[in-house]
Amino acid sequence: MNDSLGNPGNLLLGIDIGTTGCKSVVFDANMNIAAESFREYGLIHCNGGFIEQDPGEWKEAVASTVREAVSGCGGSVGAIGISSQGITFVPVDENGRALGNAITWLDQRACEECGEMVRGLGARDIFHSTGKRPDAVYILPKLMWFKKNKPLVYEKTHKFLTAHDYILYMLCGRFATEHSLAAGSLAYDIHRMEWSREILEACKISMEKLPEILPSGTVAGVLGEEPAGSMGLNPGIPVSTGGQDQKCAAFGAGLSNGGIAVSLGTSAAITAVFDRPVLMEDMGIPCFPYIYGGKWVLEGFCSNAGGALKWFRDNVVPGKSYSGIDRDIGNDPAGALVSGGLLFMPNMSGTSTPEWYGGGGGGFIGLTLDSTPAQMAASIMEGVAFIIRGNILKMEACGSPVKEILVFGGGAGSNIWPEVIASVAGRTVMVPRTKETACAGAALMAGNSAGIFSLDEEGEYERLTGRERFSAVEPDMDARKFYDAKYMRFRDMQARIYGGG
Repeated sequence: MNDSLGNPGNLLLGIDIGTTGCKSVVFDANMNIAAESFREYGLIHCNGGFIEQDPGEWKEAVASTVREAVSGCGGSVGAIGISSQGITFVPVDENGRALGNAITWLDQRACEECGEMVRGLGARDIFHSTGKRPDAVYILPKLMWFKKNKPLVYEKTHKFLTAHDYILYMLCGRFATEHSLAAGSLAYDIHRMEWSREILEACKISMEKLPEILPSGTVAGVLGEEPAGSMGLNPGIPVSTGGQDQKCAAFGAGLSNGGIAVSLGTSAAITAVFDRPVLMEDMGIPCFPYIYGGKWVLEGFCSNAGGALKWFRDNVVPGKSYSGIDRDIGNDPAGALVSGGLLFMPNMSGTSTPEWYGGGGGGFIGLTLDSTPAQMAASIMEGVAFIIRGNILKMEACGSPVKEILVFGGGAGSNIWPEVIASVAGRTVMVPRTKETACAGAALMAGNSAGIFSLDEEGEYERLTGRERFSAVEPDMDARKFYDAKYMRFRDMQARIYGGG
């Protein structure tokens, strides 16, 4: 392995196409950040509650962020890896040109079609084949909606591509996806690790309109001359498949057996690694293939995490920064326990695992005329932490004992939130010093595929994602007693409000 930063071909480029923006990060061969760039883009809210995105903005954001990140070192990039939001997809023609907007994972237009799937195939059979309980969030019901409501565009579509696949084609001209992304379709057999012909035929969707599936870390091709010119890179650089952003982020943060990864972004993803597909009898938590090592993951979620805190910041304390919110909580003599008896239900855009309670809408319980913004903010952090604790307990019951929790994403930058999670869950929280774990995961896979390092060598993955890259947050045992009682109250109120209990 060549550790010299300046040697040609030794740098790694990780690209992450997120829900609200694109990040490109250049790493050296020791996975230290050399340069980075970010560009924000928006969502398109249409009539009927449809939520779409302009895929042209993905292309422009990738080109501009890569160009800025590699400025001065483009000739030293030896491999490119891609991470992206999952489930979001776009129809394209034979030349990879978009035939319309992308339909995002936030979009719920296909509830009727999801019901048709259930009536035709049975919810439990779908779950046992795909590892997912049927839900309108997934791609296949939306493809059914697309065929029904936009038949001419459906017929013209050569492939339906996720954001990862769309940018992969842009870079190297190959129509391909990756297993963790394909698994978010509800048309992927998690046991055979291939498209499910039986499900697709039952739903009358052509398998030929889906891309081939490659393992994460596969060199799909080399960077073409046109995209290379637009990004300030040399053509011919190997372009590697990466994966869905939550899996890439967990991998980039160093997740392995015996740990739990929590991504605190707009939503929260809670991920645990297993040696086999794990299908819960109550269908409580979805199962996906992992991006490395022939593993699988259970991935729970809280539909609103950072999104709820952002709503609070923008609407309750406009002009206040996140660090200012942290200070308000920390300056109270009660610290993180300032919330007292105030509860927050973070169901602002739907339900969360493992209960999947019906009914939308979140909110505060126990507001009084004496309630303060600091109490409200602390209760938001607690509500998300309670959802995380519930998912961890379910995962442990499936045979994944949790020693520590890796917490990353925007919320991990808080001085308070990791402390709350540690005390609510009663586990040490490890916060990586780099926030760019999704780009790091994609870059790790790219570096491995290009031979810059070998993750199969004993200890190499641990060296590149080692504990010296983390800061540890220990649970406060006095706070734990407070949170144990409050968690039980949260669970009771959650069941009463959303479960009809």
